[in-house]
Amino acid sequence: MNIEQNDKDPNEDFWALLGGRGEIGSDEGGDEDWETKEDKILYQLSDAGGKMEFNKIAEANRVTRDKLDTRDVFVLDIGREIFVWIGKGASEGEKKESMVVGSKYLRDNKRPNYLPITRIHEGSENPVFEGAFATAGAGAIKRATPTASHSSAGASGGGCYLSYIEASNGSLILTWSKEPVKGALSFFQPGKPVADHKYKSNGGREELTRGTDSTPKNGFQGWCNYLKLAREFNGTVTVNTRDVQVCVHDDNNKILKIAPGESFQLHDYQMPAVGAWPTSKALFEGAVNTGRDHFINTAQAAGAALVLPKNK
Repeated sequence: MNIEQNDKDPNEDFWALLGGRGEIGSDEGGDEDWETKEDKILYQLSDAGGKMEFNKIAEANRVTRDKLDTRDVFVLDIGREIFVWIGKGASEGEKKESMVVGSKYLRDNKRPNYLPITRIHEGSENPVFEGAFATAGAGAIKRATPTASHSSAGASGGGCYLSYIEASNGSLILTWSKEPVKGALSFFQPGKPVADHKYKSNGGREELTRGTDSTPKNGFQGWCNYLKLAREFNGTVTVNTRDVQVCVHDDNNKILKIAPGESFQLHDYQMPAVGAWPTSKALFEGAVNTGRDHFINTAQAAGAALVLPKNK
């Protein structure tokens, strides 16, 4: 190949328009923050508590795939791209909000409006999305509030499940479901009829308490209120976590500690008390009986306690 070299550079007119030739700079330090950002942040969009809420639930290596809940919408920020993941069981309100939540997120967080936003429906995940998640449990922080040790198997006919989610600084959620709820902390099968709307309204979900991460006592009080609900429905309760000790103080001042996987009923007692506290607190070790006041005061100091209404 022959190249003809002329005295005049044919591009001189072009360079003249730019003010003359100059040194070509190196490609160093010119990236925007979002281009080099590697930390990941996961947000949850949920109306389980009766109103639409958008909360950060994990970041960096705590962003694991097991935090995705099929009943909600999630926003995953990986720096160079934003993903909006829509669970199969998301409510109509959540699905509608998923159309705009990505753009709102960019605006509210002063991120470049040209960042790509990819909406993904559960079951249609791409490799980039899947690759953004750390291994489940990596960097996990042990909580004083409960975490599930195994899934609740549920029972024929359905019932009420107690679950923990990271939204709203840690929340306990009730779910009335006729299908098993993965990762549930507890389950009770009602012994009396349950209105159909319990299973249908808001997907059967309602918030029991929140702020359990910053105020663990909220979580233990939530457990006591859950047990009160179980009694109202003549429920048979099964506890599925090793992080919380559930205890019954019966009409004869007997202490009944409930083991993980054990089922029990509360409606057989005239006016029992219940307590919940972290298993790290060794309360009533070796004790079979104690007075009601002592049980209440001791349980409340470590977690929470509640005297249930007298049977009618």
